[in-house]
Amino acid sequence: MECPVCRESMVIIEYESIELDYCVGCMGIWFDSGEVELLLEKAGVSVPSDALKLVDASSELRELSRPCPLCRKNMRKVSPPETGIILDQCPDNEGLWFDAGEVGETVKQMAGASSNIVIQVLQDFLGKAVSSNNE
Repeated sequence: MECPVCRESMVIIEYESIELDYCVGCMGIWFDSGEVELLLEKAGVSVPSDALKLVDASSELRELSRPCPLCRKNMRKVSPPETGIILDQCPDNEGLWFDAGEVGETVKQMAGASSNIVIQVLQDFLGKAVSSNNE
């Protein structure tokens, strides 16, 4: 699979039946549809269902459209409510793209205190790719 940002080939990392596609070039991460929820569930983190609903963020566009690594269509800019984080979502809902650091920041804002468990799980096999710049 090709990274939608730097066009490098991504590597597949599997952790407890969750298969993530990771770009070693830009440290972005692709989650197939349902994998974010699966990760939170495996880590035992409860997140309010409305926190998982993404809202259109095209009006806050700060970057160019990126091609979905699966279907190659331009992805939509979306955001978890009230986070200010802009993610890229496949227009066919096949998955989500997180730039370096966005997974950690998103989980922190969505899961609050219990986010440390998820972040630790991710850091164990992805390292600084999921860390925000201020950690």
